[in-house]
Amino acid sequence: MAAFRSDTGEALILCTPGAPYRWEELSDINRIYQSEDLPELAIAWVTEQGLERIPLGRYPVLKEARPLTLASPRRGIALLLTCLKPQKIVHLLVSSGGNGLPSIDTFFTTPSMTTSFQDLDTDGTIDVLVTETVREEGVGRETYLSWYTWNGIRFSLERSLGIVRSLKAFFSKAGRLIRNGPDPFLSYACVPEAETLEDIFLAEGGDTLGLHGIRGITFPEISENPFPDGGRPGEKILVPVRIETGEGSFVATAFLGLKTFPFQDPPFEFLIDRPPTNP
Repeated sequence: MAAFRSDTGEALILCTPGAPYRWEELSDINRIYQSEDLPELAIAWVTEQGLERIPLGRYPVLKEARPLTLASPRRGIALLLTCLKPQKIVHLLVSSGGNGLPSIDTFFTTPSMTTSFQDLDTDGTIDVLVTETVREEGVGRETYLSWYTWNGIRFSLERSLGIVRSLKAFFSKAGRLIRNGPDPFLSYACVPEAETLEDIFLAEGGDTLGLHGIRGITFPEISENPFPDGGRPGEKILVPVRIETGEGSFVATAFLGLKTFPFQDPPFEFLIDRPPTNP
């Protein structure tokens, strides 16, 4: 039905061994609630040694089938199949490095979980990013970012990050550092282009603050993920803060971003940016 070949000579062929189906039939969204006579999906893996058929299961709708880039640590081939079920999207990731039968990794998109495929660490190979929101006692609603990488055989969990816990820790450390002067705070918590605290913080109404002799800073209490898109790498939000100096207390705002590669310390950074001003 569809064939995808790597530069190593192997090929992954998507097929429906039970009965022939046209793509228009498999991708028909009107089949989403069908529970009987579902098409059987399989992968035919073709190498110089022969052909092997690998069953994938039965799904009402096959929305997409596309190849993905696998270039590190070993060149290979991957096929992403996006299948639809009621209340759930199933992502089947078939990958092979030419050293055995392809592996099949299954990921999901649900009301509380999203899965995306991108090269997070810019090494030339596609990665998997899973975002999941759960309720945790003593925390509230935590959102986990889980990063999966291809190890030459299959996709495995590399690192995981809790946004709520990490943001609380980030604010706590940033608050301690700023009391020691601007340089430790700027070095740890801000983009490298930021040279002064005035690059980061704006007073209410958009005025520039003259920040000298800071005695403390109060960040918002975090009980759930504040990023409206769930914690998409590169996403930014506007954060209100209260700054205490020898001259008094000031309310200010600053833009905070989740780094494009958030699986590092710290995963967040304050940005040089300005909120829109009223005409």
